[in-house]
Amino acid sequence: FIADGDQRFDRIYDQPLFDFGLGLKHQLKPDYGDGLPAVAVGVNGRFGYASDDFEVFQDRTPADGFADFGLEGYTAITVSAGELIQAHGRIAVSSSRKLGAQTSFGGGVEFGLVPGQLMVSGDFSSRRDIAGVEYRDTGEKLTVGFHYFLSPSTVVQFMRNTAGHTIVNLVQIGEKSTAVTPSAPSLEQELF
Repeated sequence: FIADGDQRFDRIYDQPLFDFGLGLKHQLKPDYGDGLPAVAVGVNGRFGYASDDFEVFQDRTPADGFADFGLEGYTAITVSAGELIQAHGRIAVSSSRKLGAQTSFGGGVEFGLVPGQLMVSGDFSSRRDIAGVEYRDTGEKLTVGFHYFLSPSTVVQFMRNTAGHTIVNLVQIGEKSTAVTPSAPSLEQELF
């Protein structure tokens, strides 16, 4: 079924939902190994093709579908326990043509099976939407997956949620931040 506000519509035929996302994340406070959590902000743009968008629900053919565009801004906090375990939480606000503005909360844990090469993860989100269709059942809010490092800066993620949706992400990581260590000034340098 499709949930649209307080209304519920039963599907007439099976229709695949196509969803594509492009995002950017910036580390406000990277993980320097100082025991303090890393803090990041980000934005995701989501493009998709989904179900009926008519004022009177029709949903008889794929031609009754609609293209959806949405934006999601979020703040994420990550706590690491060595190289093998890290936990994260996030709060987000999403806006799309179909869903309007929505808030969501989420969290998850990642375990390193092979440090720097392979991780397994589990995530929970208070709400999830794909191509402008909102899923409200708790069973569709859990996601598990693998993160494989193609290189130190490129990760491919294969994930599946309990609703049966398959998610593939390609992530490009920027340079790892390092703490700046001040050095004492030298009196040996020439001025000119």
